[in-house]
Amino acid sequence: MVNFSNRLLQKKQSGLIISSIGLALSIHLNVYLGYLLILYPILYLVFNKKIDAQPIVASILVFIFLLSTFLIAELKFRFIAITSLLSYLLHQSSPTMIADNISNYIQSMVRVLYYSFFSFNNFIIFLIFIFFLFYIYKTERHKKNLYFLYIWLFSTLPLFAFRAAVVDSYTIHTSVFGAVTVFFAGGIVRLMSTKKLKPIGIMLLFLFLISNLYLFAKENYLNNKLLAYQLMLLKDEKKLIDYTYLSAGKSPFSICSVSNPLFINTLWSTLYKIYGEKKYGYLPVWAGQKQYLNKSYLDYDTTHVKTRYLIIEPEIGIPLIAKKATIYAEDQVSILEEEKKFGDLIIQKRRLENNKQLLKSSQNLSLEEIQSINITNKIDPRYTCFIDY
Repeated sequence: MVNFSNRLLQKKQSGLIISSIGLALSIHLNVYLGYLLILYPILYLVFNKKIDAQPIVASILVFIFLLSTFLIAELKFRFIAITSLLSYLLHQSSPTMIADNISNYIQSMVRVLYYSFFSFNNFIIFLIFIFFLFYIYKTERHKKNLYFLYIWLFSTLPLFAFRAAVVDSYTIHTSVFGAVTVFFAGGIVRLMSTKKLKPIGIMLLFLFLISNLYLFAKENYLNNKLLAYQLMLLKDEKKLIDYTYLSAGKSPFSICSVSNPLFINTLWSTLYKIYGEKKYGYLPVWAGQKQYLNKSYLDYDTTHVKTRYLIIEPEIGIPLIAKKATIYAEDQVSILEEEKKFGDLIIQKRRLENNKQLLKSSQNLSLEEIQSINITNKIDPRYTCFIDY
């Protein structure tokens, strides 16, 4: 542990430039990752390292250069990403309970521990993790060597200050997997290096191994389901498209999707263009969110076509509330006629209905879930298939 930390904390000022490259690329992936800027003053205050002016200037120039294409795109699209982020922050006016934020963070971290080390009991693995955090700190003679690891471990905590749907995704803590693994590995090594505690270390190592084998079996050995990747195959996507055309009886229909990335129809508009139109001779219309950032081959559903299909992609990498919120909104304007599954893809055939008395919920949602959905939709109304454009 000491050697690992010392290597991370070597006095090489080129690390500042490398970090600016990482930050710029992160913002390209998602603008909310700009929050990582707060780590710079935190690391400076903790380690109080003197940095020359030259690497600071070089880091800023590299950061601006790498982010220039993002800034050009923002100018072209009238700062849509930045204004959307600011709009979201301004709508965070209603206070939230600190206990709820902390609870969400803990539950989310426990999910990481569940999939990585111990899938038998969430509470037990959480206690083991807390034990390792304190045990390593207590047995480490050079406390400062651990500070970087602790900052790394809790670097996702600031995101939970907001009621953002992104914190519900399975991938929110991807960046801290390494730190979690280091603490578990360090804890096991320290237990096994002590004669009296060595049996405990061996027992935990054995339990972690059995747990992972059990989890693989439980997930039918599809280990990629446990990662951020979606198990989506072209053959299933084509079958889904065939179903929509055949089920619609060659009549006009609209599609909407709960996709990854959210609110972007690039995948489906492209597939319907190069496969659906070629095979069936016409395209559906798009009943989802306006497409500002990408090329869409589908016209908007301005005439409100009665037959609508809601495509739901695998939820890995998608905020947990997205599916519930979208279906809840759809239940307010359409009736679920049929639901099919192609691989891990789900599709609902729906019919727009003006008679509100015929509408009914297709989900068994609790009052708390409905309240959470209403709050989310108030902050971000895009969790719906649009009726008006």
